[in-house]
Amino acid sequence: MSDRSLESRHLNIVKKYYMAGGDLFFQVENSLFKVHRYFFERESPKFQEMLSRPPPTGQSSYGSLNNPVVLDATSEEFQQLLWVFYNPVYSYEEAKLEDWGCILSLACRFKFPEVKKLAVRNLEKFNLDLVDQLSLYQECNADEDLLIPLYAQLCARDQTLSLIETHKLGYETAVMVFQAREHLRSPADRGKSPLPDNLEEGEVEDTIRDLMKDLFSGNPNDNRKSISANGWAAAYEEALATLNMEPKSRNIRRIQRPLPPPAPTSETPTDEMDGLHRMETITEVSTVRTGRTNSLSSEITNSKRRPQSPNGGECY
Repeated sequence: MSDRSLESRHLNIVKKYYMAGGDLFFQVENSLFKVHRYFFERESPKFQEMLSRPPPTGQSSYGSLNNPVVLDATSEEFQQLLWVFYNPVYSYEEAKLEDWGCILSLACRFKFPEVKKLAVRNLEKFNLDLVDQLSLYQECNADEDLLIPLYAQLCARDQTLSLIETHKLGYETAVMVFQAREHLRSPADRGKSPLPDNLEEGEVEDTIRDLMKDLFSGNPNDNRKSISANGWAAAYEEALATLNMEPKSRNIRRIQRPLPPPAPTSETPTDEMDGLHRMETITEVSTVRTGRTNSLSSEITNSKRRPQSPNGGECY
């Protein structure tokens, strides 16, 4: 193909990767590459199948100058992949985190298993946080064999996802992780996680307030609008997980079971003693739960004598 023909097709030769002796042409965006077929047929089943196709009648062979392989990638991304094969110093220390992320993405897409292993080994040198590593692998569209072990670590750790981690992973991934954690922690009844029986009154609401207190500073209505669905889902799941931790000290009073009625005496008729005991029990429950006597206790109060305080007033 002449320079004029290249210009008519709006192709620019990438001199760094237009190799002498190359026998395979690639068109990536408006760039033309000439590299060695050997590297692409050596380990990639995708390219093995692609390059073995017979050309249509009347066309040049696939991967030739007149019929180059067209890739859905950017020129810069493809150059990162070629750098692995044509590295002039036989060292990969100079590559940055984003470089290896790009290489991993293309290695997974074009089925280069050894290049994928190389990228993972070098990415592990950066000692990324588990969620950051998962987020990067997701962006790279990494294969399941890389993602599943990381998801397993996330589901097995003691701490549930925080709001920041939920935003990093995305709503769908976060929900999947929460569901997996629930399944693993309640194997007898998959998918269900009942609340403990010994919760104090108001424990769930207090836990939600503790987790979300920073989100509700100022005007509550304004702050609620700024919380995404991801944030609400994560906060709810984190609240449930927190309930399994050691309860904090609280001032909430537990409702005591009523004492058994006193044995009737000759001075107190049995019906009157039963009525007084019912009045005391109902008054205590209504006071603890609502802070005031309900209508039922009022009716009993009107029909029965209230106990008197030392100063003569009624006791509530």
